[in-house]
Amino acid sequence: MKQIVTLLIALIVFNSCNKTEPIDVLATTSWTAAFAECAGAQNVISLAPTSLIHPSEYELQVNDIEKIKNAKFIVYAGYEILASELLEMVDTSKQTLIKINTSYNIDQLSSSVAAIAKQLKTEEIASKNISSITSKIDSFKQIILTYENEKRQVCSHFFQQDIINELGLDLINIFGPQPLEAYDFKKLNEPATDLIIDNIHNPIGAPLEEILKVKRIELVNFPGTNGTRSLEDVINYNFMKIKKAIRK
Repeated sequence: MKQIVTLLIALIVFNSCNKTEPIDVLATTSWTAAFAECAGAQNVISLAPTSLIHPSEYELQVNDIEKIKNAKFIVYAGYEILASELLEMVDTSKQTLIKINTSYNIDQLSSSVAAIAKQLKTEEIASKNISSITSKIDSFKQIILTYENEKRQVCSHFFQQDIINELGLDLINIFGPQPLEAYDFKKLNEPATDLIIDNIHNPIGAPLEEILKVKRIELVNFPGTNGTRSLEDVINYNFMKIKKAIRK
């Protein structure tokens, strides 16, 4: 509450000397922004900088207040640290809040993109983009399934399981998102693990890699990391990391 009061006071001061142009779509992070762009949004601004390794931990700054005030549509996921402050600052009589599920599960991804497109009235563009992503995931899955002699049993970070399932890998164990405890290690190697897939935004699998002597890779969720920008960029990046790891 104290932070909200501080932000509101800052807003009064900020309004007296600054004006910004209207924003079509304001997204909380690069991930929600990527969903909006996939849905057909053209003018999308993200509150959290794309340079952050874990954008959901971004906290509202004074210069964000005017952005929120001038946004027509606001896309958020609900797990962001700034979510509660954001919701209290939005004027729902003039602005539209769109809550989505950020996931690379194709059904959930499609549903979230469609929800944004419905509000923006860009359903045709969204449908084409969803079809393109679905086709890409299907083709990547078929490539992975052709590696019959390769090891594909993976132990995954909690926040990477969706893309792993979509790509047809054998997900045998899940760890996190909390740091690993000593009793986790034996459990996470039954059955034997071929590959550890960690989350680049919250990596906790290094001790597991050291103890099990199994290769570990880090996959991306939030676009902006390692040259990614769109949902398709992230899917491409993750596929190439997996492909390289299981072909060795």
